[in-house]
Amino acid sequence: MRVDFTQHFSIPDNVTYDDYFIASLVELIKRTEARVVVIDNMTKLISTDTDSAGKAKPLMDRLCALKMDFGLTLILLEHTRKCDSTRPITLNDIQGSKMKVNFADAVFAIGRSVKDTNLRYIKQLKVRSCELEYGFENVAVCEIRKDSNFIKFEFVSYSSEAEHIKELDDDERENRQQRAIEMHNRGVAKRNIARELGVSEGAIRKWIKQAESSAYTAY
Repeated sequence: MRVDFTQHFSIPDNVTYDDYFIASLVELIKRTEARVVVIDNMTKLISTDTDSAGKAKPLMDRLCALKMDFGLTLILLEHTRKCDSTRPITLNDIQGSKMKVNFADAVFAIGRSVKDTNLRYIKQLKVRSCELEYGFENVAVCEIRKDSNFIKFEFVSYSSEAEHIKELDDDERENRQQRAIEMHNRGVAKRNIARELGVSEGAIRKWIKQAESSAYTAY
């Protein structure tokens, strides 16, 4: 069953949009006896954004309560930030507050392959109840197909994520390191630099140390 949320009449006085949406969702769950609910996407759930922990936590609390009350499997779709095609997808790429990730039992992402415009790969980013099986070394590769009225993913193979991301050349690698040094000189924390550039904090520390060593030698 596919449902679009359309406000056909005014929200009652003293009732917030958030409360109204959740109440409508509860009514649909009761009426249909659904046990699997897909929400596309998270930004539709509340009247403001979910980028801050203060906004995301109450929302995730309510969804977790719904999950327990009705025995649901909730699948929540969320956008990613504009990702660098030269690095693997991580939890840091999920748009908004990381509070959403902390509450989730499992998180997976769908990435675009640089090998073919119709190829996508599915990667596990977080699991609680089992072993993480489809990580960087073993993503599930699928092809987008439309054999009838519906677009679908058709499984192709398993492979390393490295095969589906763009490889940095020497100039791009040097530009990334230079950008890290510039951010460091502006006082940006190493953790934030790593998150912005999609590399480890260890790499950032190494680049900064090399730059400082080169500056000392030049002096």
